[in-house]
Amino acid sequence: MVSSVPVSKNGWADFVSLFLSDDPRQRLRILRSFIAAFVYAVGWWVGDFAVDHWQVSAAGVRVYQWTSLCAVLAFYLVIRLGWNTRLSDPSLSAPQILVAQTLAALAYVVVPQARGGLLMLQVMVVFFGMFKLRWMGQILLTAYGMTLMAGVMAVMSALRPEVFDPSVELVHFVVLAAVLPSVAVLGAQLTSMRIKLKTQKAELQQALAHNTQLANHDALTGLCNRRFMEECMQRQQKMNQRTGHGSTLAMLDLDHFKQINDAHGHRVGDDVLCVFARHLRFALRETDLIARWGGEEFLLMLPDTQPEEAEAVLGRIRDALARLSSPSDQHTLHIRFSAGVTAL
Repeated sequence: MVSSVPVSKNGWADFVSLFLSDDPRQRLRILRSFIAAFVYAVGWWVGDFAVDHWQVSAAGVRVYQWTSLCAVLAFYLVIRLGWNTRLSDPSLSAPQILVAQTLAALAYVVVPQARGGLLMLQVMVVFFGMFKLRWMGQILLTAYGMTLMAGVMAVMSALRPEVFDPSVELVHFVVLAAVLPSVAVLGAQLTSMRIKLKTQKAELQQALAHNTQLANHDALTGLCNRRFMEECMQRQQKMNQRTGHGSTLAMLDLDHFKQINDAHGHRVGDDVLCVFARHLRFALRETDLIARWGGEEFLLMLPDTQPEEAEAVLGRIRDALARLSSPSDQHTLHIRFSAGVTAL
């Protein structure tokens, strides 16, 4: 007999959720931190290679390696545990860039044979600021990187001129001073464009929501308008055909509404319509739909409701309206309506 262990189809998803979080935004932040972890891993290999072939100080290389490993684990845990969400910058862009700049300067010192290539790290690190940092943050981090490297080059040229030739270090710094600010300026421009596009997107979404509201709702009462109700009825009919459930329509017409307009003016008439619409909203279920069908006519669509049940609903609305009055400047108007009910 051969026994088998069932494997969950969601095993991979569970693994991803465990190590990368269920939150898509947190998952993206962790994946970005893994990019830095990959660079540190390459640096780890370069350090071992330098110890074996270039006779560099193993102690200095180990300091770099274990410091970078601790930094990766620290940032991963902070994001994975959700502590970063309490901060103004949950991506931790500035702290990660500061640590990366410092570790790049440390690698420059402990592996001097590769320092020409290590200058690229300072440039690459600044690119990460384009995702989240504003232009001032990018400028400050660029200034920190240049100041840090200038200090490292000056100190090492003074302490070990046979390895860190002052003239070579001067060339390195001039190249870095030319490239790093240029990258920072480009990053600041991209950040400004990103913020502008984000603002425009939010404004467009707000305008679209407003236009949708205007297109589907009556401006006076805030209820659905006739066009939108017709679309909803068509969808409900198809739903009824699939499920076999029934729905009911009820047409309500305010009694003697023309007399209200003639006697008290259209402003009072509008107030009556608004009071009636507001009362209907409170009296019906969330699944029911109300529309202003025309002047003083209102249409109710009651899903999963039989006509006799709808009549009971209208009776409750009628009884409640009997206790409700709509005050005008000089008169108290009692709202009454007539209604017809039919199956959809």
